[in-house]
Amino acid sequence: MIERVNERMRFEKYRSKTGKTLNHWKALQDNKERAWPSDILRAPDLKKWLLDNKVLVTILGPNAHIEIVKRSGPLLKFLCRHGDNLFDESIVELIWKC
Repeated sequence: MIERVNERMRFEKYRSKTGKTLNHWKALQDNKERAWPSDILRAPDLKKWLLDNKVLVTILGPNAHIEIVKRSGPLLKFLCRHGDNLFDESIVELIWKC
């Protein structure tokens, strides 16, 4: 899911520079293995959903599973980049305890 949001941001930059469409983007050799940009899911919407549903508390909370925690890196990177100072003391403490 996060990959699609990141690809959407890359596509928007590409489209603003070149004026080309999504079909041209998909045809490029470098983009064949990447996720397609999502028309529905955007970074602010994903961030809002993650915060509203308390995903970090679920992943890093008292019932944390080691394999899920290991795979939470992209989610934490996404929230660091788009979280608007999300990582307050309580979140850092939650990560540290986990």
